[in-house]
Amino acid sequence: HLRLGMTLLQAGKFDQSEPSFERAVELNPSSYQAYYYLGNVWLSRRNLDRAMGFYEESLKYVLNFPEALYALGTVHFRKSNIQLALGYFEQVLQRNPRHADAYFSRASIYVRGKRYPKAIDDYNRALEFYDKQLVRLRESVISLEGRGLNKKADLERRRKARVERSIERTLTLKMEAEDLQLRGP
Repeated sequence: HLRLGMTLLQAGKFDQSEPSFERAVELNPSSYQAYYYLGNVWLSRRNLDRAMGFYEESLKYVLNFPEALYALGTVHFRKSNIQLALGYFEQVLQRNPRHADAYFSRASIYVRGKRYPKAIDDYNRALEFYDKQLVRLRESVISLEGRGLNKKADLERRRKARVERSIERTLTLKMEAEDLQLRGP
């Protein structure tokens, strides 16, 4: 059930994935991944409180699950709980210092606080790790295509496109932060 839900979720079929994750929880109440993915379903519906509940449930079973910590940071950022969000992003980076999205999100918080040098540093770190992801995904697509695994190659292409969009967004926001830094207070 978990795999089916993940496949549906990766295809952008959030509503269709929910019953699979719920069934996974029924079969294994300590399935931290099922709770995490249910959180993603509810986050896609913009129900932040429900999403937060599932992410917190996930962390009951795997305390240091970086993706759930990152998701909680995202929820708190959207709820304008900036200090809580910052704390979660910092926890993610302590556990996974190559988490590009956490650097990006923390940089966004630093820009809000007019801490431009720190924001620029984090945007640069995000770019560094997004670039590494992009190289890995390009290689993966070529390998999968060479082995005739076209469905898996399509999934990797979608991930690659997401990373490319993240790079573009990060470059734009980094330039804006640099402009704001030059203008001064």
